[in-house]
Amino acid sequence: MRALARETRSLSGQLLGIGSPTTLAFNLLTDPVNERLCRQFDSEVANYSHGNWRVAAASGPLDVRHEYHYDAIKAAQNTDIYDDFTHDANMPHGCQVVLVNDGQVMVGLAVLRTYQDGRTTEADRAVFTQAAPLMQSAVRMQRTLEGEGAKLLAGSLDTMNTAAFVCDGLGRVCATTRAGEALLRAEDLIMLRDERLTAPNSAEARELRMQIGAMLQAGDLALPSCGVWLGQQRPIAQRRLCEIFRLPAKPAALGFEPRLLVTVRAAGNIGAMERQALQRMMGLTRAETEIAMLLAEGTSREMIALQRSTSLGTVNIQIKRLFEKTGTNREAELVALINRLLR
Repeated sequence: MRALARETRSLSGQLLGIGSPTTLAFNLLTDPVNERLCRQFDSEVANYSHGNWRVAAASGPLDVRHEYHYDAIKAAQNTDIYDDFTHDANMPHGCQVVLVNDGQVMVGLAVLRTYQDGRTTEADRAVFTQAAPLMQSAVRMQRTLEGEGAKLLAGSLDTMNTAAFVCDGLGRVCATTRAGEALLRAEDLIMLRDERLTAPNSAEARELRMQIGAMLQAGDLALPSCGVWLGQQRPIAQRRLCEIFRLPAKPAALGFEPRLLVTVRAAGNIGAMERQALQRMMGLTRAETEIAMLLAEGTSREMIALQRSTSLGTVNIQIKRLFEKTGTNREAELVALINRLLR
């Protein structure tokens, strides 16, 4: 992209993936004048979506658009939010083209020019037009390679009979294990809508979308996983824990590679009689017994609070009481005790 920028006498080259006007799959930008402002744009893309005349100018694949088209769109708009951004970032001019648009994601190529560079000329646009088909072929090849990675990951999980879904950088399911396909066919606890995971229960569907979105936007310091309980209104034996794991991002990936692994597993296999026995042996309340069972299944304190619709502080107090009643000092000791007694 630097070579393309140089040959068109532009400051920057850009390869951009957009899932919707407010969803950015990737944004590869060379040598921006204001890198901090461009990073802010990536993290707050929804704020700049209204009035973004570059997105509005997008046309069919390989149809080059430039300042003439930008001017016509800006004249019809009544907002200057994106104008302010391009002014502060010093990239008001350039030309662009759509390389791929499959209805779910649009990949575009652009060169961006400063006020000092001025508007593109016919010669600049001729060079850009010649390069576009080559970049289109490269993007299609990269997309194929990244998609194959998702299939390989799902295939390896099939050997463990795991209900799992592999999602790309836009949250779209790009590969599914056989056990996962069986869950989807039932449409009982988890479903697929517009290539994305959701749930029949509206509250659980909202939570699932929120957690998947948060994991896709999370930085390197964020927790590597989170989870959502499905079937929360059912008896605990019928509930399922949907866990969402972030996968390592690859340099210069285009958002089609596996970014999330979503697994669905049973809440546990300890029966009602065993639970009652533990409650009697240890003198536990019903709430303490349920929390002990969840801890034994590897559920985090945060997830326990979410499932029980209570605060993390309340759960911490209840776990402290569990330690006192069972004579343990750590969660690992408590879990080991439950497993010895009941499994």
